[in-house]
Amino acid sequence: MNQSNKVCFIFWDFGDGDTSFLYNPVHTYYVPGTYTVSLSGVSQFNQCPAVYTSEVTVLELPHAEFEPSEAIGCVPMTVNFADLSRGADFYIWDFGDGNSGAGAAPTHVFNEVGSYNVSLVVGDANGCYNDTTLLNILVNPTPTSEFEFDQVQQCQLPAIINFSNQSEGAIGYSWTFGDGESTTFNEPTHTYVQAGNYPVELVAVNQFNSADTSTQELTIYPEPVASFQIDGVEGCAPMDVTFANRSTGSNSYRW
Repeated sequence: MNQSNKVCFIFWDFGDGDTSFLYNPVHTYYVPGTYTVSLSGVSQFNQCPAVYTSEVTVLELPHAEFEPSEAIGCVPMTVNFADLSRGADFYIWDFGDGNSGAGAAPTHVFNEVGSYNVSLVVGDANGCYNDTTLLNILVNPTPTSEFEFDQVQQCQLPAIINFSNQSEGAIGYSWTFGDGESTTFNEPTHTYVQAGNYPVELVAVNQFNSADTSTQELTIYPEPVASFQIDGVEGCAPMDVTFANRSTGSNSYRW
């Protein structure tokens, strides 16, 4: 049965319900399992039949599947990938941004704005490999919060402060002035009625609901109070008079 001119009949039974009369068939098994394959032949010389059987074992492919901690975010975007694969022993990740990784549950940081197709290929100890459908990760831009301020009246209370918004890539703003007051104006003016140190905070938010925060400390100085004490108000010339400065809130004086 090793040469076709000695066999007048060939019949294959692949064990999964399919058969063939070809001399050297190729058969595809779609379901894992162990199949008994039989080859039947009849000699063309003496019409004697012969049957040969053997087992074919089809291993189950590993199943590749994963889930990101988030699929949409803002740069820099850190994503933790949870492994949902079955029957996998080896992992090959492609994060779509030129970087790759290994291991069942990697963490990756996307540092550039863009849309990234992340794929996972898994393999098992038998050398079987399988991949998963691409999963899209969308990385949006992050706004930049920044501001400046100037004091309209330098030497008296209440102190009027103008705030200049220097933020970029934002569409909404939230200010807190450190004295319990706040506003959502773009460039507010705020009045402080008491001296002190005030942490001013600006939160800038973009259309993707991503936020950035900047903080500066604003110092409002107290109004100076001029006062002095004279040691002796009457005397004979030449008269030396000692003046004791009792002023507060100032570091320079003119007599």
